[in-house]
Amino acid sequence: MIVQLSDLHIGGSASLADPEARLQAAVAAIRALPQVPDAVLITGDLTDDGSESAYERVLELIEPLPAPVHVLAGNHDDREAIARHFGISRVQGYVQYVADIGPIHLIALDSQDPGSDAGSLDGGRLEWLEQQLAAAPEQPTIVALHHPPFAIGITGPDGIGLDGGDAHELGRIIARHRQVQRVICGHVHRVVAGDLAGRVTITAPSTYVELDPDFESDDFEVNAGAPGFLIHKLAGDRVVTHVETLH
Repeated sequence: MIVQLSDLHIGGSASLADPEARLQAAVAAIRALPQVPDAVLITGDLTDDGSESAYERVLELIEPLPAPVHVLAGNHDDREAIARHFGISRVQGYVQYVADIGPIHLIALDSQDPGSDAGSLDGGRLEWLEQQLAAAPEQPTIVALHHPPFAIGITGPDGIGLDGGDAHELGRIIARHRQVQRVICGHVHRVVAGDLAGRVTITAPSTYVELDPDFESDDFEVNAGAPGFLIHKLAGDRVVTHVETLH
């Protein structure tokens, strides 16, 4: 069982919510789950500004989690800092790796494009993904990245999504590897389910603020909402996803 947190934005100053209090509430909810997860995955934007002090605070806030923590780099993160604070050996400079979490094979893919809020998978990242998929063809697999590889139908977030050509090639690679059962992402501060190469592709809620479902606006409209997280679990031989919202 993998719990997915996303978009903590520790250090963020939006007046709608306190990112630290929201994360603490999410950590408490994870500790109260009936079963202890095999791991907690945080799919990017751990901090709002990529500062050393913010990462140190993240580590303090997640210390009570009852399971190992895996992280991805988001557009607000600093690759060098996140790798150092979480003990990740970078691959060709990227924060990406594989991990066996219970019966699920996780492939963490770095979609950060430094200097941009949008995402990219250039620079050998897609080739690396294909190699990892070819190396473990039988295990139920989840591919995780920060930027969703599909349009969510809201203009603002779609303007800073994953590069369209890279998303197309990502789909072509996943289509060749039947063991991939989920593609999971963050970035858009809302639970949105889509499709990539016939696989369920889903974004996690933020523990900070929530994106409004305003399909006519060109801006980013957010509300305080409620923090939440996803739970990914193998049921039989298929991955299922549950949404937990804190009230």
